[in-house]
Amino acid sequence: MTVVVSSPSEKEIRRETKALKTAGKKLVVSKKAARAYLLENGFIRKDGKLTKKYGG
Repeated sequence: MTVVVSSPSEKEIRRETKALKTAGKKLVVSKKAARAYLLENGFIRKDGKLTKKYGG
């Protein structure tokens, strides 16, 4: 079996970096936005505590 892993181009890296920065800025705008993100992505439960996967 052969596995091929390609390296991203500089353009792809810049695009990904920009997307991550934009998303980060949206999350730190408010506690409500941050909590919504953490809940949607399974980091916390509805009661605000960490899920088992993350030590809760």
